[in-house]
Amino acid sequence: EAFGLPRPVCQPLDVGGFILNVDVGSPVNVDELRFNVHGSGTHAECMRHVLPRDSGKTIDQLNPQQSIVGATLMTVGLCQFGTAGEAYTGKQESGDSVVAAAALRECLRTLHLNVAEADRAFFCGALVVRCQHQQQGLAEAVWSGTNPPYFTSDAASWIAALPGIRYWMCDLPSIDREDDGGHVGNHKTFFRLEEDVEAAPERFVIEMASIPQTDK
Repeated sequence: EAFGLPRPVCQPLDVGGFILNVDVGSPVNVDELRFNVHGSGTHAECMRHVLPRDSGKTIDQLNPQQSIVGATLMTVGLCQFGTAGEAYTGKQESGDSVVAAAALRECLRTLHLNVAEADRAFFCGALVVRCQHQQQGLAEAVWSGTNPPYFTSDAASWIAALPGIRYWMCDLPSIDREDDGGHVGNHKTFFRLEEDVEAAPERFVIEMASIPQTDK
């Protein structure tokens, strides 16, 4: 659960007072499922997530599942924003837990030590970031109102500049701060929505991903 959004609800369908539930006399069971993907589990976003509804292509039109790319999985620790020495576009406090660009750079440097220079861009097609946080691995983590960890603006800029990057995946509810004052700056940076920069519509952010510790 994240962002105070309603929890998923699954219940027998009520059609004009007729309940499709065998327990109350229906010949069949027919359930109705209501959920919001942004607060209920792993979900993918394209640039239209932060643009007016009639701007650009929808995620199904971009069809991200047709892409096969190399990926790098990294596990990074968190630090406090006040000690990171990095910036964030939007509301922030010194005690916030963040993923810093410095930690990402060092992790990628270590992971790519034995990867040829010519092959490194291939493995940056997707960056999968597993963060070391208290709710890691919990199937029913409750994030709402907890000010979960997020990425610094420096981290977002570094990821956005990786050669060949298309997918940014993490196990946090958002790459931005839960309450950032409405800036969603990291999303805009990754989708290259700043002024005088060509947008990157075929990039995708995947949040609340389940990344088991057994994955290496």
